[in-house]
Formats: sequence, C-alpha cells, structure tokens
Amino acid sequence: MFLGLYTKKEVNKEKLKSYQNGYDDGTIFTKDLIEQSNFKSAKIYELVEENKELKCKDKAERQEKVRQIEAIKNRTKKHRVKKKCEARLQKIRLGI
Repeated sequence: MFLGLYTKKEVNKEKLKSYQNGYDDGTIFTKDLIEQSNFKSAKIYELVEENKELKCKDKAERQEKVRQIEAIKNRTKKHRVKKKCEARLQKIRLGI
C-alpha cells in the first residue's frame, strides 16, 4: 500500500479487506523470506561442512602418497630412483 496516495479511511478499508481475505499486512511474505533465508543458510552450512570433509580426505590421501614415496626414496640406494621420487613429491606439493 502506498500510504502517501491514499487517505487514512481508504487505507483502513484495504487493511480490513486483507484481514478478511486471510492476509495480514505482509507477515506471510516476511515469513516466506525468513524461511527461504533459513533454508539457504542451512544449505550453505551443509556445503561448507561437506567441503571441509572433502579437503580433509584429500589431505589425508596426499599425506599417504607422500609417506609412501618418502619410504621408497629412503629405502633405495639408486640415485635415479631418488630423483624420480623427489620429482613425484614436487608434483604433489605443487598440486599437479
């Protein structure tokens, strides 16, 4: 309602009509907005938690790969194998 364009009497008539029709001055609209924002914030929270889990899982896998490569590097005596292991470690650290 545009309060500046209507008289007080007309505004009251419109309010009465809206109350009789089951609407109450936009509270339904605000409730819907609040409900939507709560749903969106819950969805965002779920996505953040899922992202944290994926990052943690990825980090654990990467650490396991690094541990295995370090073990191979320390176990071998061949210089060529050590260089390959170092190259693999460098790729993992760079995220390639």
